[in-house]
Amino acid sequence: MKIELKFIPYTQREAANLQQLFVGNEWPFHFPKIETPESFQSRINRKQFEGKEKKTFLIKNKNSLIGYVKIFDLGEDKLNDEIPLFDIRIAATARGKGIGKQAVQFLSDWVFNNYPNKYKIEATTRIDNIAMRKVLKACNFIKEAHYRNGWETATKRVAAIGYGLLKTDWQNNTITPINWQEDNLI
Repeated sequence: MKIELKFIPYTQREAANLQQLFVGNEWPFHFPKIETPESFQSRINRKQFEGKEKKTFLIKNKNSLIGYVKIFDLGEDKLNDEIPLFDIRIAATARGKGIGKQAVQFLSDWVFNNYPNKYKIEATTRIDNIAMRKVLKACNFIKEAHYRNGWETATKRVAAIGYGLLKTDWQNNTITPINWQEDNLI
């Protein structure tokens, strides 16, 4: 059963609610894994959630804040063709319920419907973030890169995986395959 979600544009009035989300959850695939009020305030001071080239949405279910998604690298204006990326976080109590998939579908729709020159959205995640990799695959993102030791954690380096969604694939609900064969380069 699909959970009914609302995607609310972030404003500074929501800073305290967003802080509760960040500080009240553990983020096993982010740094820091445990957010403090001070580290969150630093994010607010650096304007990480607002600005010309980024857009943040709060994810709510029945007026409860259960996550957020931030789209960045949108460019200076709506005609820019820079390729956006995103950050998504779902509260621990809401994980595993399909919310990530709904959020990624929302952000894809929002970007491609509001930015006519965007031809692609990219995502990068850790190799061990299986839930996010499944969400990306379910939303027609395709693996485009494998960065060995590309993601630093608190204790080690792990591989990072890059994904992309072409606007044409989004429009047609298709997946354009990648030819990974390089045997002919020798």
